[in-house]
Amino acid sequence: MLKLNGKRQSKLELSENGHACKPLEKGDASGYKELGAEKSGFNEDGDTWWETWKEVFRQDESSGLAHIERSAGPYTPPLLSST
Repeated sequence: MLKLNGKRQSKLELSENGHACKPLEKGDASGYKELGAEKSGFNEDGDTWWETWKEVFRQDESSGLAHIERSAGPYTPPLLSST
């Protein structure tokens, strides 16, 4: 699923319990790679939830050192404007 032209690939997957998962992959020829996922669903009260995680890998061309950044957490969609 990883494309080396910088385009992002995604595919919505549904689990047996009704949760949606959208894996994301991105990369380029320089060795930059980004992996992640967005998960969403409903709790027992019918409220929606959404969480994300992301891992970015890149390598410094001059020193050869690898840099890995990881993040995860709940996603809060932007508030709608009331205008």
